[in-house]
Amino acid sequence: MPRWEGDLLDRVATKFEVTDDGCWIWIAARNKNGYGMIRDADKRYNCAHRIVYEAVVEPIAEGLELDHLCRNRRCVNPDHLEPVTHAENVQRGSAVKAACPKGHPYDREWDSRRCSICRAESKRRSDDKRRAQGWTRTARGWV
Repeated sequence: MPRWEGDLLDRVATKFEVTDDGCWIWIAARNKNGYGMIRDADKRYNCAHRIVYEAVVEPIAEGLELDHLCRNRRCVNPDHLEPVTHAENVQRGSAVKAACPKGHPYDREWDSRRCSICRAESKRRSDDKRRAQGWTRTARGWV
């Protein structure tokens, strides 16, 4: 039995959106690290970028992993992926980043996960959600 039921490209075509910078952003299920996930015929989850790359370009050689040249884990565009060793992938990923994915500058050298602007937007959305659910903010927190 083939690994994929139906045509893979038809399945994934509705699961990503193309951005102005050429990224194919995965909008379906993601894992805790932000990588797109898709189920195979055996109902096992697989990384979407790997599956798309292998379907469109070629199988990934043993011992190699895909590096996102665009630095966006949600991107599944095969042109933005390059097979490299784990050491090379780690070295490339540890380069100091000057801006967050939305383009805001990082204001703390040690924290490249979210800039202060994105962190504040996230907190505002969270606070708005709690208020909409009837929570009240007090000096001790939300009640």
